[in-house]
Amino acid sequence: MSMRRHHRAYAVRAHLLEMSGRFEAAAEDYARAAALSTSIPEQRYLNRRARNAPGARNAEEAWRRREAPGDCAARQRTEQAGMNVFIIGITGGVGGLLAEKLRSHGDAVHGLVRREDQQAGLAAQGVDARVGDLAGMTAEELAAAFAGSDAIVYTAGSNGGSREVTTAIDGDGVAKAIEAARVAGVDRLALVSVLPESWREHDLGEEVEYYFAVKKGADIALTRSDLDWLILRPSLLLDEPGSGTISLGPAEAHGQISRDDVAETLAELLHEPGIGRQILELNAGSTPVREAVRANVRGPLP
Repeated sequence: MSMRRHHRAYAVRAHLLEMSGRFEAAAEDYARAAALSTSIPEQRYLNRRARNAPGARNAEEAWRRREAPGDCAARQRTEQAGMNVFIIGITGGVGGLLAEKLRSHGDAVHGLVRREDQQAGLAAQGVDARVGDLAGMTAEELAAAFAGSDAIVYTAGSNGGSREVTTAIDGDGVAKAIEAARVAGVDRLALVSVLPESWREHDLGEEVEYYFAVKKGADIALTRSDLDWLILRPSLLLDEPGSGTISLGPAEAHGQISRDDVAETLAELLHEPGIGRQILELNAGSTPVREAVRANVRGPLP
């Protein structure tokens, strides 16, 4: 490949254009560089630069018109490229299913478990797990576990248990993961949260109300970080086979959805470089998962 077609050439030119005040042209070249790169973290960074540049909206159509067949091929290669994903909550319902789906994508999967027998069980499935207690680990210890990851997914949750556990897992645990990601140099962190109106038709007890408050606090903390974050808020989780169709967007009605569909959606979101720094809500629906994810991309699409 000549340097003229290399993504770094477009990235350098985009930076120079941005410095000279030619923001629309810069956004176009950042987007083209992202399409040509085969590094998932680099794609996310370049797409974020493209989205945030003044004139980015006008650049999207221009970029689409000029896109060459080689650019499309580069994007397809990228979508097929394997990632290195670390899952906090890998022994849970969503986390375990996500691990299976990521491995079927050709990704390397790692996670945090509390017991050695869990570690051995995952190793038999081809998953590398680190034994540790999230509540007792320091951010530096957690960062060491994150080393080499392309993305971190936080699926752990207390499910409205005691205040002590809720604080440790749903609150302090997320804050620790954010800090550990910074230390480890991992830009991408996806958090499975909860729809704010979940179960509001019921008379919730104080412990559950506290759970919702802590979850909201964790969402706020992540959105105020400098990471390339993603927050997914699913409806009531069910243990049943996935339908493969969903409803996904910035605001969705609260209903119910299978954990299998949540895991499939997460896997697609992680592999979509045009998704970043977004809160998405998830419910059962009629749109195929991949199509629903692509519909929420804010940057240029081929």
